[in-house]
Amino acid sequence: MEFWTPHQFELVTAGTWLVLPQDPSATLYGVSIDSRTIEQGQVFIALPGDRFDGHDFAHAAVERGAAMVIVERNRFAQFDAV
Repeated sequence: MEFWTPHQFELVTAGTWLVLPQDPSATLYGVSIDSRTIEQGQVFIALPGDRFDGHDFAHAAVERGAAMVIVERNRFAQFDAV
């Protein structure tokens, strides 16, 4: 099922790109907050919580195929495009 494009996420979140998407018009295929269940082409949203902080799993989500990662704070100066 098709979802939004990276450009649409940028508009809705009023966010700032840490790494520019290769294709801002590419179709994304859903959203996940669990890096263990992320699927190719989905958006990973790094949510902070009482027990876990999703920011700690952003790299794992990208390694598992996340097409885009949404973070609350910039802790990823060392984050390389994959």
